[in-house]
Amino acid sequence: MVKTDEHMQRIKKKLTDEATAKRAGQEARKLRDAKKFGKQVQVAREQERAKEKRETLGKIQELKRKRKDAPGNAVNEGDNLFQEINIDRDDDDRATKRPRKDGKGGRDDGNHKRQAKDKKFGFGGKKRFAKSGDAASSADMRGFDQRRMKGKPAGAGRGGKRLGKSRRQGGQS
Repeated sequence: MVKTDEHMQRIKKKLTDEATAKRAGQEARKLRDAKKFGKQVQVAREQERAKEKRETLGKIQELKRKRKDAPGNAVNEGDNLFQEINIDRDDDDRATKRPRKDGKGGRDDGNHKRQAKDKKFGFGGKKRFAKSGDAASSADMRGFDQRRMKGKPAGAGRGGKRLGKSRRQGGQS
């Protein structure tokens, strides 16, 4: 049975298409399996990190308890192993802070960026041209002029430059 060249080309094309589809399916399956395996590895790694964190915090709490319960233990700030950490104080502060009625303070002020900048650079301070109001500035009489305080021009008076009306017109008559 002899087939034409055209028919044979169609059969060949069909076979190659099937082979490429089969290869593409296998590649996709491999990618899906790799993705699943990667996800499993990632989840396992996250669980391991969480476990390490729990263990570390537990050890810290246990050390603090032992240190606190030790007989004849005089608490000395310089001797404190957790001086930088201050876990007890931080936990107590968080537990006792409650939102106030006026909306200020409380557990979460929500302005962490402002607090961080205040901590880093300091909280404002005295600004330029602020009124001093201390004893030395109150006793200083250098800039005081009673006439200016009452709204009169500074030059008017006995030592002023302008003569009175009678003196000004006196020379004309």
